[in-house]
Amino acid sequence: MAKEAIQAKAIVLKEVAYKETDKLLTLLSRELGKITVRCRGVRSLKSRRFAACQQYVYSDMTLSVKNGQYALEEAEPIESFFSLRERFEAIALANYFADVLLSVTVEGENDEGVLSLFLNCLYLLSEKRDVPYSKIKAVFELRLATLLGFMPDTAVCGDCEGKDCLIWFNIAGGNLLCDKCATSEVPDVSERLLVPIDEGTLALVRYISEALDKRIFSFQCENGLLDSLSRFSEKYLLYHLGRSFDTLTFYHTISDERI
Repeated sequence: MAKEAIQAKAIVLKEVAYKETDKLLTLLSRELGKITVRCRGVRSLKSRRFAACQQYVYSDMTLSVKNGQYALEEAEPIESFFSLRERFEAIALANYFADVLLSVTVEGENDEGVLSLFLNCLYLLSEKRDVPYSKIKAVFELRLATLLGFMPDTAVCGDCEGKDCLIWFNIAGGNLLCDKCATSEVPDVSERLLVPIDEGTLALVRYISEALDKRIFSFQCENGLLDSLSRFSEKYLLYHLGRSFDTLTFYHTISDERI
């Protein structure tokens, strides 16, 4: 069977050394979703594809596919996000994001919204040093949860549909609860995975979940509120993914974020 040539814009999520000079790359692309690609000879500094085959490099690629297996033929970097490597917290957070995407994306399934979110976060981590890490992290977590089908319901109480005293959030159900409904049925709020939520945090959760893609980072708030938002977003995403990540644990050991 002859090889089929495919053009794709993709970012390297993961790289694994293979044989003497090859790599196996896990890519996230607009056209093909997550795919695994064999790249021959790219560990050599003389390879013209060396730069495009590094983690977090976004490239225009020519791939060949035969019997369902992808191989890299040509690649031209579009964005390297080189400045990520200059700060430990930035690269640690990027590693966490990549681990999450590796766990939630499916081979061959189109994930254009997820890719756009990841690229925007890498750009901010790399180029915008005035944007707090906690803000980038919270937006990534909440927006990804929304893209995966876990959009928080922030309109009314999930039990009585009331709009007053909405001071609890049901992490498991993804909805708000008023004080009366939260405490009347189950005295121990931890049994329903409830967490208290203040008006400021709730407003940000609502904004990030509902805003247009190009506006999701267009909000300002004090550091204390960002810490609250980041705690909520982390708890919410990790619960619905059913796991944690070593890269997240490492990020917390080196960051100033108060979780």
